[in-house]
Amino acid sequence: LGAGPADRLRDGLTQLRARLRRDFNLVVIGEFKRGKSTLVNALLGARVVSADVTPETVFVQEISVGPARRVTAVLEDGGRVDLGADVATREALEGLEERLPGPLASLCIQDASPFLDGVTITDTPGTGDLMWRFDERVQGYLPRADAILYVISALSPLSESERTFLTMTLRPMELSKVVFVVNMVD
Repeated sequence: LGAGPADRLRDGLTQLRARLRRDFNLVVIGEFKRGKSTLVNALLGARVVSADVTPETVFVQEISVGPARRVTAVLEDGGRVDLGADVATREALEGLEERLPGPLASLCIQDASPFLDGVTITDTPGTGDLMWRFDERVQGYLPRADAILYVISALSPLSESERTFLTMTLRPMELSKVVFVVNMVD
């Protein structure tokens, strides 16, 4: 085969072995108030992430298995701050941000749910905000996703901002790993 193709095969094998050693990453995305956090809680069979009538998720939340519920703030500089076992609400986080030693990048939530054994669920803020600040955060997680659940509403299917996000962000990716979830059908 020659040195070039053999090196690429070796690199591919190394990447495949690394992939097999990490958890399956399920990323849940969609516009604000489409039911992403409610879906995550339903999958886990418990209220692990905050869900309310107002937009609650303002930071990416990575949920993985652990011995008990634990919330850790991950700072933009990579530092970590233990927040305890409570579900992190938007209201609590807004006050908390001011007391942290740096800007908050994401939350890591550990939970004892058996569904999380070998799986990490990433609950994302809603896309389609006017400043695109949440869209950029969400986009950073998509290349690491093994599967993407894109939550849409039966009440207002595919708004202009949803179509834009799908066209600009998801279309260039592997669409075979995107599953559309239609919420609010009842």
